[in-house]
Amino acid sequence: MNHMINMKKTVFYILISILTISIPVLIFGIINTMVSIKYETDNPGDCISTISGIDLCSTINRCQIIIIVNVILIIGLIIFRKKLIKK
Repeated sequence: MNHMINMKKTVFYILISILTISIPVLIFGIINTMVSIKYETDNPGDCISTISGIDLCSTINRCQIIIIVNVILIIGLIIFRKKLIKK
């Protein structure tokens, strides 16, 4: 029984860590994509890369949504920590 609680705790902290570490990575991705918008488009208002043809604005939007979801998940996991890891 105690082994199961320790395993739940471990999985819980690994999940929190992965979600937390992914936020700065996603922020770096947004900054990188903004640089791509500056140098890979004809106009700063354009979103389609002339090099790869990718819609860079949708990439930024997806990263922002994933960051928001990660923050919500982290907050939810912390709030319901005791229910998830029953002692």
